[in-house]
Amino acid sequence: MTEDTIDVLANGVRHFIKNPITLAPFICLLIVFILLTIIEGAILSIYLSNYIGSLFQSTNDIYYSLIMLFIYVVVLLLTASFFGAGLTGMAKTAVETGKTNFSDMIAYGKKGFLRFFELTLLFIILSLLALIFFIPLYLQLGSFTEVLTGYLLVDFATMLSKLGIAYMAFSAGLVLTVIYLLVLWIVFFYAYYAVIVDELSFTNGLKKSVSMLKNKKALGFVIVLTLFTLVMIDGSSLFVWIFSLLGPLSVLGPYVYDILVMIILTFGYICGARMYMVIEGKTVSDAKND
Repeated sequence: MTEDTIDVLANGVRHFIKNPITLAPFICLLIVFILLTIIEGAILSIYLSNYIGSLFQSTNDIYYSLIMLFIYVVVLLLTASFFGAGLTGMAKTAVETGKTNFSDMIAYGKKGFLRFFELTLLFIILSLLALIFFIPLYLQLGSFTEVLTGYLLVDFATMLSKLGIAYMAFSAGLVLTVIYLLVLWIVFFYAYYAVIVDELSFTNGLKKSVSMLKNKKALGFVIVLTLFTLVMIDGSSLFVWIFSLLGPLSVLGPYVYDILVMIILTFGYICGARMYMVIEGKTVSDAKND
């Protein structure tokens, strides 16, 4: 079956409407995140009550805190990978058969969470390389700090000049970081489907993604979907502002925003799965008549 970007997006809407259960992974992840944060907060509270006044005054305190933070992040990433793999599997099943259910999330989550985790970990590591774009800013801030602390005696104009250079360095670093992360995301896009749909290793999944992006339709779809998702998420903040004008109902604003973001991201997952399967020549259902 041949479908262009518009067809895939339209069918993605149909799949989502017929399978609202696909929101389950994000809802479950949110619940787990809240529980983990509460547990982490409780442990830290007990720790602080026992060591109040001496926190971070010894190497052991620092190590203990870093270990706790590391465990928290790893558990959260593993959990997110489980639900991410589960959602990708649900999207695959919905695209393939027209229907999916909660058991698909569990099955694909168990089967593919490790590959999903490895891919996510690689993405995070490569994302951190964006820090090199801020090296000029660090150098300028060091010089500017010397001015503020009086190590260098300069006039006000010189101080403003250094501040301006630091601001330009920050702006350039920010722009380059955004561009780098967008390119990185595009490169990784189809890999998340390859490791679940075709059960490839994370390295082969990444190679598969790069290979697919040579197809103009595949590349164009990722760019359109990414821009659409960013615009929709940014536009969803409008609802928070609207609710802020409703007095007592203003507290609902953030929750409405979270729900909208979950809907947008879930829709994106489904559309991505359909495009992946269409390009790969896999069986896809007729979303109009399911």
